Amino acid sequence: MTFWACPTCGKELEPPRLCSEHGKVLPVEMVRLASGAERLTEQNDPRYADTFYLVEATDYEALECWKQWHERIEWRQESHGWLAFCGDLAGFGPVTCTVSWNIIGGKRVLFYDAASRYVDHDMVRDYLTARCPSAQHTNAMNFHNCVHAIERAPDRGRGAAEGEE
Repeated sequence: MTFWACPTCGKELEPPRLCSEHGKVLPVEMVRLASGAERLTEQNDPRYADTFYLVEATDYEALECWKQWHERIEWRQESHGWLAFCGDLAGFGPVTCTVSWNIIGGKRVLFYDAASRYVDHDMVRDYLTARCPSAQHTNAMNFHNCVHAIERAPDRGRGAAEGEE
């Protein structure tokens, strides 16, 4: 599945966002979605649908996961993440979480961390589960479960995550 298209000629981009017409790699900010959307937003990001695993982790915990596992399994960070609006907490304000993706063993893994002043963890989990309905869930302490699921996946290394950024 190709997510990106050239904003000038409309051709689908080859990984990593290479336009054969223009012969150059385009940054995320310059491309549009192949679906025809004008620009990528948190609401229409196609990576949610392709997410294999959800990992609750602060930036530091995600870094520690990388330190422990990157030499044992292929790990590539995707450069674009979001501050996701999960909902409103009854007069206290918005509930948000940071989301970012990595391609680990050929599978797209979403790392998230509740980032708002007031957090409803059930709201965050419900929001992400709705966006990534087939994804399994863990936290940084149990990240090995994610790695083992990737290693056991029958289609490891295949799918939309392959070669995408």
